[in-house]
Amino acid sequence: MLFDEVEKAHPDIFNILLQILDDGRLTDNKGHVISFKNTVVICTSNIGTKMIQDELLKTGKMEIEEPPVLSTYTFSPRGREILTIGTKYFERDRINQRTENGTSDKSENQSSDVSLQPTDFSGEWKEGMLLDYFAGQEIEKTAQNDQEEDKTGVKPGEEKGFPVQGFGTHAISAKGVEVLTKADKTFIRTSTTAKNWKATTLIDYFKNGVVVNAFPDAPDEQLPTARLKTHTFSPDEREIATYKDRYWVRKEDMNDWQTGYLKDYFAGTQIEEIKTEEIPKPENKEQNGAGQNPAVSVKKTEEPEQQADSKKEKKSEKVFPTAYWDIHTFSPANKEIIIVGDTVWFRQSGNKIWQTQTLSEYFGKDFPLEKELAEKKKVDEEIDKKKYDQIKSRVTGELRKFFRPELLNRFDEVIIFEPLKFVHMIEIVKLQLKGVAKLLEEQDIGFIYTEAAVKEIVREGFDPIYGARPLRRAIQKLIENPISTFIIEKKVVEGNQIQVDFDGESFIFNIEKVELVAEDSLKKQNSKHLFCETCGNKFDTAVVKNSTPICSKCASTKVQEVVEEKEAENLAERSDNKEASIDGKEIKEEAPGQATPQNNQLNGTQKQSTNFPVTHV
Repeated sequence: MLFDEVEKAHPDIFNILLQILDDGRLTDNKGHVISFKNTVVICTSNIGTKMIQDELLKTGKMEIEEPPVLSTYTFSPRGREILTIGTKYFERDRINQRTENGTSDKSENQSSDVSLQPTDFSGEWKEGMLLDYFAGQEIEKTAQNDQEEDKTGVKPGEEKGFPVQGFGTHAISAKGVEVLTKADKTFIRTSTTAKNWKATTLIDYFKNGVVVNAFPDAPDEQLPTARLKTHTFSPDEREIATYKDRYWVRKEDMNDWQTGYLKDYFAGTQIEEIKTEEIPKPENKEQNGAGQNPAVSVKKTEEPEQQADSKKEKKSEKVFPTAYWDIHTFSPANKEIIIVGDTVWFRQSGNKIWQTQTLSEYFGKDFPLEKELAEKKKVDEEIDKKKYDQIKSRVTGELRKFFRPELLNRFDEVIIFEPLKFVHMIEIVKLQLKGVAKLLEEQDIGFIYTEAAVKEIVREGFDPIYGARPLRRAIQKLIENPISTFIIEKKVVEGNQIQVDFDGESFIFNIEKVELVAEDSLKKQNSKHLFCETCGNKFDTAVVKNSTPICSKCASTKVQEVVEEKEAENLAERSDNKEASIDGKEIKEEAPGQATPQNNQLNGTQKQSTNFPVTHV
């Protein structure tokens, strides 16, 4: 039995509810008794919702994003790598920083033009707590810090003034200037060896900056003063900051900024995915009989058009991150790196080709990424649990003010729902899309979707106040309405399949059409005899243009065309003008189905030495 929004009910309803909870039955004014044995009574209430929403707004989470794997990642001028995960930091130095040719005289603040290779690093990561990173350092005392000291009671020089619980961005310029940001706070020191930090706000940091190409009445194009998503310095003395789907860039020590969309940042470039999987060695030819007949004619079935299509398919698997970036940094060797989630995009500055890898492939086996992420997840869960317990106690206090104690004491459990997270929204979207797939299946239309499309629907359908309520309208607007248009325009008919994808800018609807072919016309098509390199299966199939043949046994695409015996004999007869000479003896063409003893002996010898039919080179 469900009592929805019970706080809005009439007082008589509470009396009925108490009677049900006390006796397990209800008697009306005519003496009729209704039993509620084996019944679960559920009451919902919106009391405390406003309090939960206010707490969510205080955190500044106005949009929902995939939780980043790494917190920050940057390089020092000499190539020292520094990355943070939660409250821990990791650093790795270059090998042979001090040599006999005088490089030891270089300070940490001097830039190096030497190209960094993986072998240039020691391979050993040093780890520590952020509390240790700021040990022995202090924040300069200013008038603003004095005001904060009066309010919080924390002195500027104490370690509590540093962002020891983690920070949002970390950037080091080629001159050695180090900048940290957390929310709207900034921490700056003039070199990586300085002991004094200057604490200020983003408003003060950008106060002299002017976005020269921004429209006057466009707040989104102005410099972000609430928080930064990424912040970095390039070796060619450029400063780049991003927030949401926009970037801002300027020359160092200049006040003129320029802005643009992240999608414009990738204009004219391409993606090349790096696969680190080892190429499997060819199997022993004796296992599938490939080495027993050297006279086998083999032809690959993949034509140039199909090869081009497959290349396009591989490139379209990865798209540029145009919604937001988690990390953006440059190495001293001018290598540009962008990280979103567990994917890394990198290139040499000025190169038109971006390469992409996963984080585990990029850092290799030297860095215990999975272990650190597991620890970070536990810490985040504990922090979220503490926040949830605090909100729960406050909401419970509001419930006790509204409901009578005799009603609250009869409930077995009071459940307060947590604010939705990214993983929850992903599952909700998938459940909603299952309903769309079911409606299309009733019309004999298939429906599939990619992970990129699901994540974009989550970003479009999330609201910090209403949670997942706008999600249904977002799916209707972004997915259902375009599909309805395709069906009305007869671009999608029965038997087709729709694949929804997101390319970083807009949704893409790939329609896979199925053509029914009459059996008579199918028999007229020339079928090809194929051989599977994986399992050794031999089979016949009709190869349609722009299609990829697969093995009928193991579904492998590594198949090759094999010329059969009859075709080989016809080719041999045509090339010899229908006459063959064996051991200097002339043999005339026999009637179909007949053969000379010499031919029988020859064919028998060849068939015994191989599992393949006789073929022609």
